[in-house]
Amino acid sequence: MSSLCSRSKASRSGGAETVPEIVPTDARARLRELSFNDLRLFVHLYENRSLQLAAAKLDLNLSTASRQLKRIREALGDELFVRSNPGLHPTPRAEVLYPTVRAILGLSEELVQSDVFVPSELTRTFRIGAVDNAVFSVMPEVIREFFHSAPNASIEVMQLPQQLFEALARGEIDLAVFPSTRPIPANFHSMKLFPESYALCVREDHPLAKRYRETGELTREEIHRYRKIVISNRGAGERPLYCLDETTFLGHDEQARAITMPWFLTVPGLLERTDFTAVLPLGTALRLQESLRHPLAVIPCNAQLEHVRVPDRDAHERVPNDAAQPGVRSGVHSAERPAYYTRIIWHERVHRDPAVEWLRGLFAIYAAPVADALAAASKG
Repeated sequence: MSSLCSRSKASRSGGAETVPEIVPTDARARLRELSFNDLRLFVHLYENRSLQLAAAKLDLNLSTASRQLKRIREALGDELFVRSNPGLHPTPRAEVLYPTVRAILGLSEELVQSDVFVPSELTRTFRIGAVDNAVFSVMPEVIREFFHSAPNASIEVMQLPQQLFEALARGEIDLAVFPSTRPIPANFHSMKLFPESYALCVREDHPLAKRYRETGELTREEIHRYRKIVISNRGAGERPLYCLDETTFLGHDEQARAITMPWFLTVPGLLERTDFTAVLPLGTALRLQESLRHPLAVIPCNAQLEHVRVPDRDAHERVPNDAAQPGVRSGVHSAERPAYYTRIIWHERVHRDPAVEWLRGLFAIYAAPVADALAAASKG
C-alpha cells in the first residue's frame, strides 16, 4: 500500500521520492495491513460523513465498521474523522488523503472491470457542479435516462464553488456545467452541448413587452427607464463565476440595479410583481415559460439588438469570425452567431473513467433537442 503515500506526495512535491508527511514514521509498516475494503470504508466515510451510512453501503454491521476505522486511524496515525453536529467531519489529513485514496480505488476497479461497461451495475455517486438553471434547463432528460439505466447510482448536484477548477482536480466534483464565457486551465477538457443566446425578460403586461409586440424592437433608451435584476454569484472580494445582465452583451451598464442574487429560478416571481427586467439565457427563459407557466415575456436579444457588439474581454471565447456570411457581423449575437456555448467541463483525472464517459455521453445525446428548440426560437 505504499502507493497510497507516494502518489499523494508526488502530487504535492513534483514527484520527489521522500516519505510523505501525512504518514508518521512509526506507522508506515502498518500501511501494509490496510486492505481495499479499508480504503472503501475511508472513502464512504468521507463522502457520507456517517459511520452508520458508510457501513450500510458496504453491507457491514456497525461494530465491524468501527473496528475497521480504528485500524485505519492507527495505520495512518491520525484521527481522520472527528464528531461534529451533524455527523463526522474529516481532519485536514483526511482531506489530503481522500483524492488519492479515491484514485487508487478507481485504478483497482479498472483492473478487474469487465470488458463491457454496464451502467445498471453502477452504485457510485456522481458529483456535478451546476447553477440552478442548468439543472432546470439542461439536465432533466439526462437525469431521467441516468436513473433508467443506472437505478442504483446517485447524483449529487453541487453549487459551483469559487475554486471550481481546484475542486474538479481534487475529485470533489466529477464534472461541471460551465459556460464558454470563461477559459479553462491546462489538464481540463470540455464538450460543447449547444449554442446559447440571451433574452430580455419582463412580466407579460410590462410596457416593454407591449412595445416589443407593437414594433418588434426596443431601443436602449426604452430599456434604460427600468431597473434590473442581476444574476451573479459574486462574493465579498471575489470575482464572480457568472454575472448576467445587459452588460454581458452591451459591454456597459444601461440600467440601474434593483436586486443582485445568485439564483435564476426566482427571477420570474420577482418580475411578475415589479417593473424590473432581467437578462436570462434564452433556453432557461423558454423552459420557464413552458414548464412553470409563468406570465413571462421573453424577448430574444438577437432579435432587436443586432447592432450591439460583444465586449472585447470575451473575444477569446467567442464563436470564430464568420464575417464572410451575409448579414452576420463580427461579435454580434444573431440567430447564426450564438453568444456562448453551454458546455460541460472535467479534469484529466476522470477523462478515461468509463462511468464518467457514459455520463458525458448522456449530456451529448440529450443536448441535441435543446439545441433544436433554441434554433427554432431564434429564427422565430
